[in-house]
Amino acid sequence: MASESNDIQKLTDRIDALVQVNERLIRVLSQSLPATGETAHANVPIKPAPTSTSSSNSPSLPPTIPLAGRTRRNTPVSGLDIDSVRKPSLYTGEEDSSESEDDESFFVQDTLPPESFVEEDLNHHIRSYQFEPHAQAILEEILKDPQSLDKASLIPAEADASPEHAAYHHANIYEVGIDGSALAYHTETKDPSQAIWKGLSNTNADQTKQRKAVGKIIILREPSALLFGAVHLTMNKHFDVDQLFRLLADRTETKAYMKGCLKSDPRQQRSFVYSFKYHCIVREPCEPKAWQISDSDLTSSRDHIPISACSSIVALSLSGKATNTLKRRCRKANIIVGQIFDPFAPWRVLSIQCFPDWETTVDVHEQNRHYVNGIEAFLVTVLAEYKDAQKRLREINERIVQLVTPPVSGIG
Repeated sequence: MASESNDIQKLTDRIDALVQVNERLIRVLSQSLPATGETAHANVPIKPAPTSTSSSNSPSLPPTIPLAGRTRRNTPVSGLDIDSVRKPSLYTGEEDSSESEDDESFFVQDTLPPESFVEEDLNHHIRSYQFEPHAQAILEEILKDPQSLDKASLIPAEADASPEHAAYHHANIYEVGIDGSALAYHTETKDPSQAIWKGLSNTNADQTKQRKAVGKIIILREPSALLFGAVHLTMNKHFDVDQLFRLLADRTETKAYMKGCLKSDPRQQRSFVYSFKYHCIVREPCEPKAWQISDSDLTSSRDHIPISACSSIVALSLSGKATNTLKRRCRKANIIVGQIFDPFAPWRVLSIQCFPDWETTVDVHEQNRHYVNGIEAFLVTVLAEYKDAQKRLREINERIVQLVTPPVSGIG
């Protein structure tokens, strides 16, 4: 247990360091802006940011690379060939964005394509789609009785007594504008289920809305079977949702899936997935899902700790067309050609959390944070998952210590 906590702490420090590097990059780019009226050249190197003295406990950060002076070559690296760039990117410094007089030029500027679904689409999708076995286990409640769709709710029945609590804790949906700020998606409806559905099913569909989204963050906690179905409908175009459901329900270990660019599925080529797998203490009124392995006795006492397997996924999907092709050369196999997408393309971050304890940080993206691109939002979400995992594992460790520690009474 101690080794798992140490590993999580090390990974947390590394992710935190990456976020700090990203913030330093923004500062460096800001310092490189020319004065008004000057002409910026794409190949002028950026002056490095002044180094600051860090404490001995701070993780060491890699040196900042001057991105504006970086060039792309067809040089093979570890058996990979990167073809020439087909589209300029803010990441490479090739786009003449330095003439902008504000900092918004450093954030994603292209908006997500308009997208909208209606409830009839959801009903038809659940009844007609050929779900894989793991998805069938997750959606069993509504698949075994199609008539239950008429009575099913996006929010579990036990949460109906507190609609405000349910709407906030079951789902958080944010839209990120061209300034990088994440604002919670709001609707005029007071029905929490309808509010969640509107946030999931509508993206830049309102033509009268001036603020368009370049990114979208969707966080779902302890989803109901119908909410899982809604995610499958609305996100299946951007993510391989069958794969995400499989990672939630199978018995694999915590792992990052970052090499989707070489997969045959176009959705996996444009996405990155992190899967979390560990255990937590069950807390009332939550109960483990039917497809989760858990203790048969869910009562908590001095002599018993109700434990359940828990899982979550954090996924990032980049939109638009591929900017590069990637080739993996192998002597014993054919050349595999993959796709690389612009890190400053419009994006979506999807987080599905299945923890029967309600012990989850719910305000990760409500701290006046500005996301330069989807990668930063993805890393911040992964870091929050690691911190929550650390809290849960620490609590299990403390309960086990109490369970095995003999009472002090009777000791003279």
